[in-house]
Amino acid sequence: MVALFTVLSGAFSRHGNIKRPFIAILSVVALIALNLLLQNLTSRNLQLVPLMWLVAGLPAALCAGLLFGPELRQRLRPRLS
Repeated sequence: MVALFTVLSGAFSRHGNIKRPFIAILSVVALIALNLLLQNLTSRNLQLVPLMWLVAGLPAALCAGLLFGPELRQRLRPRLS
């Protein structure tokens, strides 16, 4: 979802743009590092297992909300009024 969000959220540039892919790579590396950290902490304390689910699901839900949220609100608005 992070890759989809970064690719689909910006305008198309024929000459390429390095900023969006670089931000996507850095955010995925940060998420992997956070996941490894939580796996290490969870091996010592089993009460932290729900945090692993949160780290897995929260970025996907956030990116999906940012990517599809405005379109869904626009589609639902004419039906509500």
